Amino acid sequence: MKPITERLSMLENDMYVAPKDWMRRIRAGIQHIRQAHAKAMKKNKRISGGLLDLTPAMEKRRTAALMSSLENLSEERQKYADDWITLNIFSESYAPVQYDGHILTAAAIWILDRLTERNTSLDKIYQLLPRDDELLDDLFEVDVWDSQYDENFVASIEYVLFYRNQDIAPLESNGGEGYRVITSDLAADGKDHADVPSRQNFEALLSLLPQQVKDEAVKHFETCYQVWTDRFFAGIAYWQEQYIEKRDALNAIRKEINEVQDKLDKKAKQYIAERKRAKKAKKEAIKPANVLLRNPQQPNLPTLSTPGYAASPITAFLNGGFDNGLDPEIGVLLSRLKSLDDRHHKAADELDAVVSKRGKFLYMIVHRGYFTRDFVEEYFPEELHEKLLTPLSITDPFELCFALLYLVETGSDIPWLYGSCIGMMSEVIDRLPWGLSDYSEMENSYWEDMPPIASKTPDFPDWYQRDFAWKGDDEYDARSLAQIVYEATGCLMPRDLHRYDAMLKDLGKYGIKQNKAIAMLYCMLALSTARRRVNPNNLEADYMRVISHEEPVAETTPEDWTAQKAALEKQIQQLRSALHTAEKSAEDSKKKLEQQQKQAEAEHRELADLREIVFNRDIVDEAEDVVVDNAVYPYTVQKSTVVFGGHETWVKALKPLLKGDIKFIAREMKIDVSLVRYADVIWIQSNAIPHRSYYSIVNTSRKLGKPIRYFMNASAAKRAEQIVENDKRG
Repeated sequence: MKPITERLSMLENDMYVAPKDWMRRIRAGIQHIRQAHAKAMKKNKRISGGLLDLTPAMEKRRTAALMSSLENLSEERQKYADDWITLNIFSESYAPVQYDGHILTAAAIWILDRLTERNTSLDKIYQLLPRDDELLDDLFEVDVWDSQYDENFVASIEYVLFYRNQDIAPLESNGGEGYRVITSDLAADGKDHADVPSRQNFEALLSLLPQQVKDEAVKHFETCYQVWTDRFFAGIAYWQEQYIEKRDALNAIRKEINEVQDKLDKKAKQYIAERKRAKKAKKEAIKPANVLLRNPQQPNLPTLSTPGYAASPITAFLNGGFDNGLDPEIGVLLSRLKSLDDRHHKAADELDAVVSKRGKFLYMIVHRGYFTRDFVEEYFPEELHEKLLTPLSITDPFELCFALLYLVETGSDIPWLYGSCIGMMSEVIDRLPWGLSDYSEMENSYWEDMPPIASKTPDFPDWYQRDFAWKGDDEYDARSLAQIVYEATGCLMPRDLHRYDAMLKDLGKYGIKQNKAIAMLYCMLALSTARRRVNPNNLEADYMRVISHEEPVAETTPEDWTAQKAALEKQIQQLRSALHTAEKSAEDSKKKLEQQQKQAEAEHRELADLREIVFNRDIVDEAEDVVVDNAVYPYTVQKSTVVFGGHETWVKALKPLLKGDIKFIAREMKIDVSLVRYADVIWIQSNAIPHRSYYSIVNTSRKLGKPIRYFMNASAAKRAEQIVENDKRG
């Protein structure tokens, strides 16, 4: 470690932005985003400008909302204005959040629930909905079977929400996966309330909901939003305090270093002045005629051109250019400088650690919305744990999805505060049934010919034993459980109650035991059986004709042409429905096949990596001093990449060779598997990662369909080469 030989500048207080500078800071932040995005666009054509949601109209609307929110902050919270600006500018748009979280699907279900519970005339609703089921093909994409509403009914409501502005302007692409259907250019410009059919249907649908119900939804949303912002400011206040503390400590050391350097500089100038005087006196002395009479032991005196001094007098002292023994204080000062140098490096590392953890906090609170206990315990003092770990009071996530849309439509500023609102919605989405993982019919082993064998059989009561009599009434006939359910609902429970027995063990791993576990098994059984209800295709003439290879019935000419027309129209509708069902089934099969092929390719690649690791386990790794091609490295990765595992020294050797969207999670760090969700590829250093973390990463990656790769040796150059080759493969 080279000692510090130059004066060090003081770190400024860059954490505070005065109210008069808020607008300048916002504009500078937006300009920074655009520049960074333009640079990324040159390297990765998949990235689109639309992802920024910073069109002129949207920039103006977001800026206005942000300025208004800053003005409404308390005086205490205005100290963190810079972080609040950063949070709400440097964030993704709603389009990927809608695409992954299906916000409008949840809003559609909530609307149907509210209309149904108020016995709203279905005829009134039907008149507002699309009448061509082909229009619904791209909606209700999440694999959900609702026990109350047909999927086409839900999709019809979602269609009205999704396409509410289609008669004003075409759907706005976000430039990536999805469209701007929450916020939009139209909404930002205030041009989304035109008198056109799509808006009329949308507004008529909302008008069927009582205003009190809509107001309550907004109130619940705003309450959750306030709790979320309280959580944010509590966390950012702590990290700002930590930053200021570490910055001030570093500045104090830098000040002391500069003072020592000033003293050494003064000593050096004195020393040089003395040498100049000695040199001048020597020149004035009588010069011997015979060069052999010169003193051969006379030292070479340093001059102003001495390389060590040209850079710094301190360097000259350190390099022996000056005789330190002439002044004992010089040695003391140099020793002190070395001690300060060590302290400076330590303080700088501590400040860097604070900056890194503060950045992780901002990333987590936007992309996840909330924190795990492990994260909070590692990053924050105990007095903040309760505040940061208290979940939002979300009793109905479907309601909050509707409220977000309604707030956009009613001109609220909250949805335009992207970072904070999307951060809160991340927690809301995670509360939805489909929020954490997708259901896959292909992976549902419980409905194969032979469901999984249970290690323990649940203690179900006999559903047909009449063991339940009405207390106090001897004349009342005892009932069985099946009879009681039927009397109350008119429904029959499935006869096979043991299909999901094997789930009992998995429920236990979640901490769901005894009566709660039995109740869960009943729910799974009843709902999944209802989803697969068998229809009587024997009553479908066209279907039976096909499977029986019967010839079509010869047409006759009826006298009642009106009846014939109605019959033909019905037949056409039936055929359309059958065709749509067949096409949907074919499309689903195609998607499943593509998914299986992609999964098979990823698993084949993973297997090849693992085989090579096993094959080469006894082979000595290449040395770390492999020559690195400076023309290639550092390489900017095109895929979003996460590297799990490896010791700190291992990571340090690899990091300088790669840049871009790549994250290194060393063995010594807390491993957060949520990073898998946003990655394109996962790399694992298998010999330096805890078993529990390894299996958690692998399982999460497979559930999300993320490819897994493994490093083959310990050479930084070879590891980087693996990543580069995989990245270029596309």
